[in-house]
Amino acid sequence: LCGGGGFDTMKSCLQFNQTSGNWTSYGDVLQEERYGHTAWVSPAGVMLLGGLGSGTTTEIVNGGQNFTLNQNTQFACSIQVGPSTIITGGVSSEFLPLRVVSRYTLQGHVEDLPSLNLARSHHGCGSYHHGDNRILVVSGGWDVAQDIYLSRTEVHKIGASRWLAGKALPRAMWDITSVSLDQEVLFIG
Repeated sequence: LCGGGGFDTMKSCLQFNQTSGNWTSYGDVLQEERYGHTAWVSPAGVMLLGGLGSGTTTEIVNGGQNFTLNQNTQFACSIQVGPSTIITGGVSSEFLPLRVVSRYTLQGHVEDLPSLNLARSHHGCGSYHHGDNRILVVSGGWDVAQDIYLSRTEVHKIGASRWLAGKALPRAMWDITSVSLDQEVLFIG
């Protein structure tokens, strides 16, 4: 658990010890203050990407900065796919909504995937397998430009030319956490 709200915690990390059932502080180990960022369990360790005030930077916890993101990304959502992460949506430093979908590895930007149909931030995302295909999912969130919360879902088969509308959530949801499992994505919020 790194960064987040509370100005005295934005450069620190906590770790949960399952044996003792307690949280242990890493201390102030981050190079940048982090809030509204996304995280990726990379081959080199936990990497934090973007966030308010550090929107184009990335860093590995206890490992320093790594590479620069192509766009200023805050309140985005990332999907781990093999040795890479795919960042979806978010807002820019000017608080403009983003439709951008970009894949990164430890070496930096690899490619842009087709843009989302609807710009969104504070959304949930994940992926699942359908046969031999990996399906990406984004759902809910906030359309900053129109100041509305969303129930809309979009799905994308990796390699396809565009995102398609998926089954909407039963209600608008934002600030969603999501968990990708092999055959499904759980949205929690």
